[in-house]
This record gives sequence, C-alpha cells and structure tokens, in this order.
Amino acid sequence: MLDNFTPAAAAEATAALRALVPDIQIEVSGGLTLANVAAYAPHTDYLSLGVLTMGAPPVDFSLHVA
Repeated sequence: MLDNFTPAAAAEATAALRALVPDIQIEVSGGLTLANVAAYAPHTDYLSLGVLTMGAPPVDFSLHVA
C-alpha cells in the first residue's frame, strides 16, 4: 500500500516495486479524491477513496420488531 503519495511518486514507487516483484498487487490511498483519481489509476491495481464512505450523508432509519 502506498499512502499519501503524489501521482508522480506513486508511479515511481510502483515501477520500482514491480521491477522487484512483477506480480505484486499495489493499492494507493490517502489524498485521493474524485478530482485526482484519474492521475493515480494507471499506476496501481487498487484505489482507496475515503470520500466514498466518509462523504455519504447519514440516513435516519429504525427497525421495529413485533
């Protein structure tokens, strides 16, 4: 996992890691937003965006069991 990397640093780290372990799975997280995710996508296998869970508004619901 590469956390809080810039897109350029993620590309460089991914290339270095894949040179050592060609079949490695790499995830990038930290600092990714919907606006910049396209810059990270070509360099990684997985993207982790907190905005998907932290940005969702809460829902008020209840469950009544009789």
